[in-house]
This record gives sequence, C-alpha cells and structure tokens, in this order.
Amino acid sequence: MSSTPGLPFSLPGDSGALVISLEEKANVTGLLFGPDRGPDVSYVTPIESVFKDIEFVTGGKVIEPAEDFL
Repeated sequence: MSSTPGLPFSLPGDSGALVISLEEKANVTGLLFGPDRGPDVSYVTPIESVFKDIEFVTGGKVIEPAEDFL
C-alpha cells in the first residue's frame, strides 16, 4: 500500500483506523497499527486476519454488510 506522494501513510494516533483501498471501489483491506521508524513505515494487519481472530475469540461469525449498504 502507499500514500499520496509527499504525505505520510499514517501519523501518531492513527492506530486502530481502517485502511481502505480505492483501486476499483472502496474496500476495507486492513487495520492500521500506526507508524514506526518515521513516516515511511506503517504496519497494517489484513482485515481477513482481524475477522478470523474475532471469530476465534467470540465463537461468532463476522458478516460483511450487503453491497448496497455501503
């Protein structure tokens, strides 16, 4: 993933934000853990891993909203 040229991908305080891809349409792709080592490095956990962890911990099922809901 990359940011807008000349701007950092994330800033302190952004941890926990959803990362959205705008390639074809807006898609949630991950969960941000914030910047590290300056503005050039940020860590993102893929959203599928976040969903799997939620399902494991809760025993429930993550259901994504209907296409027309977004």
